[in-house]
Amino acid sequence: MITPEVVYLGSAFLREALRQAIELTDSAYAHTNERVKTSLSEGSMRPSDLLAQFKQTGPHTRAHIRAAEVLDNTVELIREMVYTHTMATPTPNLTDSTHYGGLPTPPTTAGCPLSMKTSWEPLEAGTLSTATTTSPCPHVLYTHNENISLDSSLSHLLVEWGQWIDHDLVLTPQTPSTAAFKTGADCSQTCSRDTPCFPIEIPLSDPRTGIQSCMPFFRSAPSCFGSVATPPHRHREQLNAITSFVDASMVYGSTDQSASDLRNLSSPLGLLALNPQHSDQGLGMMPFLPRKQSHLDPCGPRTGRNASGAETPPDQNMTSCFQAGDSRANEHLGMIALHTLFLREHNRLARELKQLNPHWSPDTLYQEARKIMGAIHQVMEDMECLD
Repeated sequence: MITPEVVYLGSAFLREALRQAIELTDSAYAHTNERVKTSLSEGSMRPSDLLAQFKQTGPHTRAHIRAAEVLDNTVELIREMVYTHTMATPTPNLTDSTHYGGLPTPPTTAGCPLSMKTSWEPLEAGTLSTATTTSPCPHVLYTHNENISLDSSLSHLLVEWGQWIDHDLVLTPQTPSTAAFKTGADCSQTCSRDTPCFPIEIPLSDPRTGIQSCMPFFRSAPSCFGSVATPPHRHREQLNAITSFVDASMVYGSTDQSASDLRNLSSPLGLLALNPQHSDQGLGMMPFLPRKQSHLDPCGPRTGRNASGAETPPDQNMTSCFQAGDSRANEHLGMIALHTLFLREHNRLARELKQLNPHWSPDTLYQEARKIMGAIHQVMEDMECLD
């Protein structure tokens, strides 16, 4: 039994909170992964699961997210344990419990690096892991289709381009868990706001019938906050998993490993890799994502047919998601089309540069074509779209 003195001083108190937080976090991750794997194999995947699959991040980002969620859960457990065991009127900042006696602070112990916060207005983001509001949506907006007028000069490409540039600037990962950390409840089946579940309440005045009292919604993944911050200015930070510049990162990736995976390293021309199985009348297509035996592909049907018309089992179906610099390339046909267009444009630029500079190395050709591609996006966005 933890005595009030031990709880207040910290050592065993913090270790126990951290142990429980790791257990809760990993259990929720495992529960979600098992449910998604089952739904994929049965062909019963939810739209929210499919979109989550299209927002996969790299291993370093996933490790950062796990550390941040362990940290959030640790602090929430500390809050509960302090209220239960220590103080009649606890301090909301928990300063004494998390900064006592030179013990390792929860951020570093959970795996978070020491880093300063980057928000210009920290008080607007909510403290710790608590959401900024627990009340129903304060502004219910009504928009009817008849109130939306068609534009006579702009095509639907304007919408596609806006999303394309957005994918160049921001990727806010969703939490890997769709189950409540504390209760294990499925976020799509509950109206309780138990992290990471954050359902949107549906007003009783909603004219539709037969709908639930809330709409499932999941919080974005947290980022580690700097342990050098002074309470009460600690707040939940979000994470951008890609570069925040207009640099065509959705074509080339935002990490060295991703960029390398997308290149045709056997070519002397500095080209991006193409699909070895399919082309469009000789024009290149994006390569498929490498399929691992332990992962089912959300882009492919569970069964297919081979050239002779015979049905093939799921593990032999060659349909797969496309591989690109951004994991959201497969969200819809518009994104696939733009990714394919600029993949071909890079390879065209690289070949032209080779003719002009036959002495250039493959890496120089690749890097120069990449610079030009980034400049093309900046000019198109600044002069053709925003102007």
